Amino acid sequence: MNRDRKIFSNEESTIDDSKFDFLKEFEASIKNLSDPVDNDLIKYEKAVDYMAEIKSDKVFSNDSRDHAAIVMSKIFKYSEKELRIYANNFNGAVSSQKKYLDSLTSFIRKEGRISLVYKSEPDDSSLAYQMIKKYKQKFDSKVRIKQANGKFNQLIGTVLNEDYHFAIGDDNMLRIEVKPAPVFGAFVCFNSKKEAEKLVRVFDEFFEEA
Repeated sequence: MNRDRKIFSNEESTIDDSKFDFLKEFEASIKNLSDPVDNDLIKYEKAVDYMAEIKSDKVFSNDSRDHAAIVMSKIFKYSEKELRIYANNFNGAVSSQKKYLDSLTSFIRKEGRISLVYKSEPDDSSLAYQMIKKYKQKFDSKVRIKQANGKFNQLIGTVLNEDYHFAIGDDNMLRIEVKPAPVFGAFVCFNSKKEAEKLVRVFDEFFEEA
């Protein structure tokens, strides 16, 4: 028997968590936040979490900023490898919600990769954007950030009819926002590999260009 192998659950872990010390300041701020709560939102979140967990191929809608925050938090929660996000400017309408930030923090702790394209100059006061920037400072190879331009719009136009914002988790989870703020109307699917991969290809092509 290998005596160096951990056998009992109460043995001290050898995992070094110090590399995520930079998250502590964010986690302290997030702890003081609270999300809106009502019975309809609770039911919606349970249903969305279930569909994400079983990787349902059902397409459904979200129709408010609270729904958007719930959906994004589940994409973060169930993604293991990579997030690709095309957002406006992180003004906080969705990205400042506690569940969004909690799940983003958890994804970073998985050492997942984040590719972010923003349309307008991001709000520097955004905790989500600050966290992603800090993650890039600590683990440069894990984060790609770039502003959308004519080339990006041209690439996206080969897949989408309009300049819709979207998020992709692990090449198969997809949220496409067809009605921007203040409506935040979107179509969502947690198992749409064929459609997601079309956007993944053009997204990655944009980052690969000089």
